[in-house]
Amino acid sequence: QTAEAETGTLAPHVDKANQGRYDISALLYLTRAGVDHDGGHFSFNDIDADRVVKPIPGRLLTFCSGFQNVHQVRPVFHGDR
Repeated sequence: QTAEAETGTLAPHVDKANQGRYDISALLYLTRAGVDHDGGHFSFNDIDADRVVKPIPGRLLTFCSGFQNVHQVRPVFHGDR
């Protein structure tokens, strides 16, 4: 998993590959895209398309941590994610 500190970008990865004990991953959004920051969207990298999740405060994203859920964080262009 590679991170670029300047943009907050995470390269496509699988959580279970980084932490073998992980079965479920979760992300709770506290900030709003377009208000608190620009960019920084979470993206599932599926074979046919990327599925982008827009940050909305209070949104809880949960998913299996295995190889069926390759994902990444897109670059942040302004603000804090």
